Amino acid sequence: MISWLSVDPHRPGIRVRRLAYVSPRVVGIAWHRDRYRIPAHRAFIDLARTYALREARLLSGMSAARGQE
Repeated sequence: MISWLSVDPHRPGIRVRRLAYVSPRVVGIAWHRDRYRIPAHRAFIDLARTYALREARLLSGMSAARGQE
């Protein structure tokens, strides 16, 4: 058993299951509003948001499929 953030759910031979009564991990990004931010900062935030939304869709799909079992 390993953390969802550590697994590639698309890798052949991997089965992903949610554990009952275990809350998902929350990961946050913070920065000081008065600090200069290089362009890579925006690129990182956009990439993190894209992957977070993708993971959320995967998890919601798993939950829906679980209800059909």
